[in-house]
Amino acid sequence: MKRSRGRWRVLHGVELGFRSGDIDHLLIGPYGVFTVNTKHHPGKLVSLGRGGVFVHGHHRPYPVKARREADRVGSALRAKVGQPVSVIPLVVIHGHKNRLRGWWWRRPLGVAVVPSRWIRLFLWLRRRPILSSEEVDEVYAIARKSTTWAYA
Repeated sequence: MKRSRGRWRVLHGVELGFRSGDIDHLLIGPYGVFTVNTKHHPGKLVSLGRGGVFVHGHHRPYPVKARREADRVGSALRAKVGQPVSVIPLVVIHGHKNRLRGWWWRRPLGVAVVPSRWIRLFLWLRRRPILSSEEVDEVYAIARKSTTWAYA
């Protein structure tokens, strides 16, 4: 199957089922399916360590939440698509002071934590399309339906 560099599809504020909660943004494109958990920390020093994300030295459970969201999305999409759908969790940090330290090489719980100004580069560097245009359209059509998320 020919892979395409087709366009990205984005859903914002995807409401999850009876357990409540939402996904800030769901990206579906040639490089895969991504859940995006956004955090805004104007003027704060944000860093990554082995234990996760720290805002002014205080631990934040962002990677745990992002991993849980990706797992829920993956399960819901698998049930509707009929085959496993790999979902990659991202945490995107806005408004941090100077730079987000450690983001390039650290992945707490396998979750990429990316400064907002570098998200396009992060996605571009993946450069190996894994979904065809047809697969992107199929997953997007399924993800747009509220019934997909009713029991997520």
